[in-house]
Formats: sequence, structure tokens, C-alpha cells
Amino acid sequence: MSVHDLKLCCPPDAVFVAVRSSGVGFVDVEVSDAEGTGKQFLPRRLDLACLARLRFEWLPGDDATRQLALAMLAYTVGRDLALAHFEDFATGFVQDLPLDGWRIPAIAVLNWLRVVLAETHGLESTEGPTNA
Repeated sequence: MSVHDLKLCCPPDAVFVAVRSSGVGFVDVEVSDAEGTGKQFLPRRLDLACLARLRFEWLPGDDATRQLALAMLAYTVGRDLALAHFEDFATGFVQDLPLDGWRIPAIAVLNWLRVVLAETHGLESTEGPTNA
């Protein structure tokens, strides 16, 4: 298996967007295309694991950060890879996002996973195609 065998399970121009409102403890994450159209809320994926029922977050050690990592990976690369790698994604990517908000293309999530798999499992180099 090569890291290039990993494919997006979402539209190739999908973008995750989160904005923290001052004083609000609940943060929703939207998914849209690169132009910001077709917005929808990112499903929490409580069917895969119920780590934080009410909210998403991106703070170190927070269960809601783990829930966000699981949801982002599931949307990007599917259920199985999400369940296998969401803990590392939470600590190695999500918890380091800017506290006030962020905009992350789904392809960046896929590329993060490609790098991790190349490093941890000795899979083929991450050089080469970056999409589908």
C-alpha cells in the first residue's frame, strides 16, 4: 500500500471552517466548498464514538477535541481510517489549531494522514500527488 492509495471521501474542494464566538462554549464546524458555498454543519459522528455529545472543541486534552478529530477524519477519509487515527489527529493537528478559529481544506487533513502513515508504518514517500 502506498500513501497515494488514500483517497478523499468528500468533495475535493471541501473546507472545514470554525469560528469561536466570544463567550460561547459551543462551537460548530461548517464544511463548504472552496468558495464558501454549500455550507453544512460537520456531522459529529456520534455513531462512531460518543466522546463529547454537545460540542466540538480544539483544546489540548478535551474530549470534544477528540470528537472533532474523529468527525473531520471520517468526513475526509471515511470511517475505518478515522477510527484508527483520530487520537493522533487530535493531538498532532487539531489541538494546535488557532483558538479564535480556522479554515482547513480537507486535502490538508488527507495529507496529514499520508505523512503520519509514511512515518509510522514505513509506507511509500509522501512526495507526489496531493489529491484524489
